[in-house]
Amino acid sequence: MVVFDEGTEWSGGLVFFWARRGEDRIRCVAGRDAIAGLPGFGMATVHQIEVGKDAIKELLKPHVLNKLERNEFEDSKVPMIRITVHDLGRYQRPKN
Repeated sequence: MVVFDEGTEWSGGLVFFWARRGEDRIRCVAGRDAIAGLPGFGMATVHQIEVGKDAIKELLKPHVLNKLERNEFEDSKVPMIRITVHDLGRYQRPKN
């Protein structure tokens, strides 16, 4: 089971947040290119991303879960999942 920590950060052109799977704490990261691929954030300014970072996190969660299922971690000392614009096409949210 994956649990996402509270809070979302926007710094240096990256949105990042943390997920927990068992004892593992995993850093989840997305850059401007991936953010621009999300609905409502295609032309977002820095300020709009700062204000909308929690909504961005919600949109990214299914992509993080998808990569976790496939164990697609970055080569890093800290367990990390990076969402790219390419990843956004792999998983489509179910339509309501």
